[in-house]
Amino acid sequence: MFQTTAFSGHKVTSVKQFQVQDYEALLKKKAFCAQKYHEKEVTRFYYRSSQVSQSAEQMIAVIREREREAITTLENTRVSRMQKLDAVKKQVQQLEKQIKQAEKFASELAQRSSSADIIGNRKNLQERFEELRKTQMPDLPAGSFVKFVSTCKLDTLSLGIIKSTETDPNKSTIEGLKQTFQAGVEAEISVCPKTSEGQISNKQHGDHVEVQVEPADQLASLIVNEGNDEAGGNFQVKFVPKLPGFYHISAKINGDSLSQSPFTIEVQERKLEVDDELHLQNQTLQKPTGVAMSSKGLIAIADYEKNCILICDKDGKIVRQLGCKGEKPGQLHCPTDVTFINDDEILVADELNHRVQQFNVHSAQNFENSFGRYGKGDGNFHSPTSVCVDDEGGIIVSDFDKGWCTHFDIWR
Repeated sequence: MFQTTAFSGHKVTSVKQFQVQDYEALLKKKAFCAQKYHEKEVTRFYYRSSQVSQSAEQMIAVIREREREAITTLENTRVSRMQKLDAVKKQVQQLEKQIKQAEKFASELAQRSSSADIIGNRKNLQERFEELRKTQMPDLPAGSFVKFVSTCKLDTLSLGIIKSTETDPNKSTIEGLKQTFQAGVEAEISVCPKTSEGQISNKQHGDHVEVQVEPADQLASLIVNEGNDEAGGNFQVKFVPKLPGFYHISAKINGDSLSQSPFTIEVQERKLEVDDELHLQNQTLQKPTGVAMSSKGLIAIADYEKNCILICDKDGKIVRQLGCKGEKPGQLHCPTDVTFINDDEILVADELNHRVQQFNVHSAQNFENSFGRYGKGDGNFHSPTSVCVDDEGGIIVSDFDKGWCTHFDIWR
């Protein structure tokens, strides 16, 4: 009778058996029991401690495991970055040491050596400083980031895993290797960094791309440009092979080689296509033997039969004629070649006068200077047939009858 009266209006229900209306009634129920004899009793909730304890222990174990994985990943990243920074530091220190040594040598040479020694070492110093000037400063190592990726399921306590977003060299590719490469023509290929998931690598990761093309001594230039948004974040590589043959391209991303690197390409002979013909206005050529063009578009043509140099624009309009048949300065006898020293001056190989003459293509007094004469000694000619200027302003003349080429220092 007492039990029936005491528990009248009460019930014990497992949480698993709760219905929607049970939750609503629980939330609306007052904190104190409203039944008779229990007016001051607080509503109590009971649970099985063993189930909650087991779930909590599982959750704590998962959290600690993920914590250890995160700490290990971050520590590995820190060590890797410190090693790369240390390598960059050593490269910079080595470059600084080389620059100081070159400066010290130049200073001692200027203070203690004779003029002849200074002139003799000038070219070596120029080449050394130019080499140091072109030395590329090493880039700082690319950043390495980690992120949490949720893998939780409704029926598990999985809290996620640590995933690295480092660029994966095994997934990264090079595009443009199937094009036709020609000697002397700039080629362009693309390095496409990708992550381990196959997604395009984000530029914000600071990917560093290194590209080498061998044999390096057969390259005129090699440039690696960071990709822009239009290129999808790819790195553009431009290079000019000087000779036909096989070249090997090696690529690294953040210090790791791409899969299947190095790649081999074949460079073919340059194929020249006729774009148009130059038709001279009110003038005909009899035996053109040499032609040259200035950076401003002026064209100089050596006419062997007419004993003159014709200067015309790119449309073929004759603007000036230099020289006539004769032996005096400014006169020509069978000119065979012509080259521009600059946009204003030309050199002419005057074959049967056995000399090289200098003209100004603009001034009224076109003749400026000449050098060489008939003879067997150094500086003399016997039918010079070609002339050109090297990168340092030196003049090279080929002599048909002597069977050799002569190099002259800068001449003014």
